[in-house]
Amino acid sequence: MNTDILSKIADLLKVSVEKVIELYPQLRTEAVFYSLTQNILGGLLGLATIIIFFMFIDFMNYSMSSSWDESVKKDAGKRLKVLTKFLVFIGVLTLIILVVSPFLYPDIVFFQQFIK
Repeated sequence: MNTDILSKIADLLKVSVEKVIELYPQLRTEAVFYSLTQNILGGLLGLATIIIFFMFIDFMNYSMSSSWDESVKKDAGKRLKVLTKFLVFIGVLTLIILVVSPFLYPDIVFFQQFIK
């Protein structure tokens, strides 16, 4: 490990370098959780974008299908309801991750603000 980084962390936390070395496994675990939840969050946002795109297509099918067969309009309406439920679920999950994540790993959030 780089002693310069350890000494910077020790200075920020106002503890000794030995204590930082002792806390390293916890910090590493927090970093893994942080990167994992950020990757999940990115995937959820990408999935939400795809769902919004398909909702737009289904909405256009639903609104323009007055001259088409009634079954097309019915199918588009059902898909819109299902996609809306998925989008709400993804929105709730994203909100939970955004609110809870800083509390799960406060040290990583702290270090990201001061060490770049």
